[in-house]
Amino acid sequence: MPLQVKLFLLLIVVSSIVATWVMVFLNRKRDAPGASYLSLMLLTCLIWNIGYFIEIVGRDFDIKMLGVAIQYFGIPFTPVFWLIFVLQYTSHWRAPSKKGIMLLLLVPTVTLVLAITTTSHSWFYIDPQVGHVGNFSIITKGQGLWFNVHVYYSYVILALGSVALYRKYLEQRAMFKMQLFNMLIAVALPWIASILYVAGMHSFMPLDFTNAAFTFSGAFIGYTMFKYKLFELLPQAKEQIFDELSTAIVVCDRNFYVVEFNKSAGHLFKEKLSIGNTLDSILPENFSFSAIHAGEEFSGEIIITGNTFMLNSRSILSSTGELLGYSIALTDITYQKSIEHGLESLNQTKDKFFSIIAHDLKNPFLGLIGFSNLLVEQIQTMDKAEILQMVKYIQELSANTYKMLENLLDWARSQTNAIEYNPTVFDLNEIITESLANIEGNAILKSITLESSLPQKVFVKADINMIRTVLRNLISNAIKFTPLNGKIEISSFYAADTPSCTIKDNGMGIEPEKVKALFSISQRTSTKGTSGEEGTGLGLVICKELMEKNNGKILLRSTPGAGSEFTLLFESGKEQ
Repeated sequence: MPLQVKLFLLLIVVSSIVATWVMVFLNRKRDAPGASYLSLMLLTCLIWNIGYFIEIVGRDFDIKMLGVAIQYFGIPFTPVFWLIFVLQYTSHWRAPSKKGIMLLLLVPTVTLVLAITTTSHSWFYIDPQVGHVGNFSIITKGQGLWFNVHVYYSYVILALGSVALYRKYLEQRAMFKMQLFNMLIAVALPWIASILYVAGMHSFMPLDFTNAAFTFSGAFIGYTMFKYKLFELLPQAKEQIFDELSTAIVVCDRNFYVVEFNKSAGHLFKEKLSIGNTLDSILPENFSFSAIHAGEEFSGEIIITGNTFMLNSRSILSSTGELLGYSIALTDITYQKSIEHGLESLNQTKDKFFSIIAHDLKNPFLGLIGFSNLLVEQIQTMDKAEILQMVKYIQELSANTYKMLENLLDWARSQTNAIEYNPTVFDLNEIITESLANIEGNAILKSITLESSLPQKVFVKADINMIRTVLRNLISNAIKFTPLNGKIEISSFYAADTPSCTIKDNGMGIEPEKVKALFSISQRTSTKGTSGEEGTGLGLVICKELMEKNNGKILLRSTPGAGSEFTLLFESGKEQ
C-alpha cells in the first residue's frame, strides 16, 4: 500500500478519534444551542470514516461494497445535521420541528436505501467495480441519476447553512469579523474536498477527503464553541484564539491604517508593524491596493521575506452596509508551492520514462521476434554459416536490449530513491580493475585496446555499487563510440587532494551543442555507436545522478572526431 494511502488512513483514524472526543464533550453540553445536532453531525462523520476505511483496506469487491454501504449511513445525513446545527445556533430556527426535520431527512433516507441496494439497479451507482488507482484499489463507479440528486441536495443544504452563518458574520462588530471569517474558511474545507472528488471521480483525485474535512471542521467548531466561546455568534471573541492563529491577520480601517494584528503578523513583519502604521508601509512596494479597493473580497499571491503567501482581503461592513475597514489574512503557502513544482517535475519524469520504454524497448523486441521467427521458418533451408549469422544477430540484439533495460531500471530506481546510499572507504583502483575485467570482452570484439594507468592506491568515500554502475556505463560508452582498432585510456590520480579518475577514448567525440543534453532527462538523446550499437540515452543521466548522490562530480571534454574524456571527482577517503 503506497505511503500516501497509509497517511490518508492515519488521517481518517486521527479525525475519528478527535470526533469521538468532541462528541463526548458535546454530550455534556447538549443543552447549549446546536450542541446535539453538531454531535449528530460528528457521529455521521464517524460512520462515514469507518465505511471509507473498510472500502480502502478491503481486499475483495464484497468487502469494499460493504464499506460503501456503511458510508451512506453517514454521508447523506451529515449536511442535514450541519444545517440544523447552524440554524439553531444562529437563532434562525431555535426549536426545530419534527415535521421540518423529517422533510430534510427525506432525500437522505432515499439516498441511503438506493446506495445500499446499488448492486441491483443503476439509480445510484453505475457498474461499481474494484478499480486500481496507482498501487491501491477502491470502488470505481459511474454516477447514476439519484447520485446527482443526492449531490445537488447536499450542496444546497450546505449552502443554506453557509449563508446563515455568513449573515450572522455580517451582523458582528468589526473587531470580531476576522474570527468568524476564519471559521467560514474552515467550513469551506468540506465544500472544496467534495467538489474536487465528485469532479474528479477517481481521475485526478482518487481519495475523498470530504469526510476528514467535515470531521475536523465539526470537531474544531464544537471545541471552540465551548472552550473559547469563539462561535457563540455574540461579540465575545477571545483574543487568545486571535493570537494563536498561524495565519497572519491584520485589521485596518477604511484608509488602510492598522488598527489590530495578531502575533503571527507581528512575527512576520517584526518592527515594521505597529498600530497606526499604514498597510503600504509593511507590504511589498510592488503590491497594488487597487484590487482591495475594487471589491469586498480579494485573493492573490504575494512574496514576503522570500516566502510565498496567499493574501486574502475582505471588506468589513457595518449592518447598514457602510465600509468600516479591511481584514487582511496572509497564509504561508511556500511549502505547498514547492510541492506543486515537485509534483509537476515528477509527472514530467514519469511521462518521459514511459516514452523511453515505449520507444527504446519496442523496436529491439520486434527485432528479436522477427529474427527468431525467420530462423524457425527457414532453418531447414539455411546452411550452417547463415544459421550462425542469424544467431549472432539475435545474441547481439539480446545483449544490447539487456543493457538498455539495465540502464532503464537503474534510472527508475534512482528516481524513486530505491537505491540505498551506503558509503564506505575503498580503493578506487580495485573497482576500476574489476570493471575493466567485466567489460574486456566487448572491447576485444571491436579490437579496442584498453590501457590503464593506476600507479597508486586512490581511496574514495562512496557507495561501491553506485560507482560500479558509473564505471560500467562510462567504459561501455567509450567502447560503443570508439571505432575498430581504437584505444581507451583509464587512469586514476589525486588532483589537489581530490581523488579522480579519467576515461579517455579516441572515438567519435561529441558536438558542443549536444554536451548539455547528455546529462538531462528532459533533453535525452540517443546516438548509435560506431558498430550500430543502440542505447537509451540514459547512461550519462544515471552517472551524473549517482555521482551527485556520492558528493562527487562528472566532467566532460570532447572534440568531434577526436574522442571524449570523462573525469570523475570523488569525496576523499582515508586509508583503512
